[in-house]
Amino acid sequence: MIFEESNSTSIAHQTLHSNEYLHRVVSLLVKEIFPAYLQSEREYELITLHFASSLRRSPDIYPISLLLLTDERPLATELLVTRIKTIAPFIETIQVKASSQYDAKDKEYYDSVLSTKVLRDDDIKMISIYPDAKELLTLQEYLQNVQAHREVRVREQIIRTPQYDFQKYLLASQMLLSRFVYQHIDNPKSFVETVPTLIDNIEGITDKNYLSQKLLQRFKTSPMAIPETNLALLHTYSSKVTKSCFVIFDLENPVPAMSMNHQEEEISRVLVMLTRLNESDEVRDLMTAISQSIIENHLYTEIYKTGNKDIIYQLLNQIFTEKIKKLEN
Repeated sequence: MIFEESNSTSIAHQTLHSNEYLHRVVSLLVKEIFPAYLQSEREYELITLHFASSLRRSPDIYPISLLLLTDERPLATELLVTRIKTIAPFIETIQVKASSQYDAKDKEYYDSVLSTKVLRDDDIKMISIYPDAKELLTLQEYLQNVQAHREVRVREQIIRTPQYDFQKYLLASQMLLSRFVYQHIDNPKSFVETVPTLIDNIEGITDKNYLSQKLLQRFKTSPMAIPETNLALLHTYSSKVTKSCFVIFDLENPVPAMSMNHQEEEISRVLVMLTRLNESDEVRDLMTAISQSIIENHLYTEIYKTGNKDIIYQLLNQIFTEKIKKLEN
């Protein structure tokens, strides 16, 4: 026998039942390649066990697909998706869907279903929209377990063919670029006092005091200073915003603020993303592309950290162009 006799018999049988497709492929290949005396059901089971174990340890070969149910705002949702992918790089796709659109049959197409609110289904994993480090660690362990026990089988693919109006995307990108502002500001020496000062210097806000307090409360709930960058991200989606925009402030006086990993970070530059209520899908999509570039791309993060107005303007133009090309493909 290829493998020594051991207590792996029951494990091999379990592996066979949860990996029928893989077992079928292994059986066919062994029959084709190896001599007849190596061909027995026991050998097929043990070889299947070996390959199933190897595949589970390889995120490139053995990815998982998730469905995220949420009614949260697009930017908050996108940041959550980014954080999930960061702790579990073996995730191939995360499909986002509103809770009201969930169908029990959806579970057939995904390895796990997550939700940002409690639902009447024990199979759905609850997660906060702004998870702290402890919750992320628990989620990481859960997703590793999902990967380890994922059944290898041929899955029916859900075919989606969304339609995009590229002219609208082009106009949205031009509009956001025209509203991009980069400003050096003489700010107070605390983060709590600095935020209202920044908001006072942004056009297209009907209630600046309300918006400042909303941003501070959100930041307190989910700190968005980016570790080891001296950058902080302020973002919201509000009826008090009349013009969606992306604004960068260089601070004359660096201020301490809590980072995403709940450690203090000295902030010298603040990135502000404001999206008006009932904004077009195209603008919201491009704003999400900006947030992704801030969090996911280390090179872009460095440009946001050190670049001047012209350099960051060109970066935004590149991000929008890449996004539109990706949609075209």
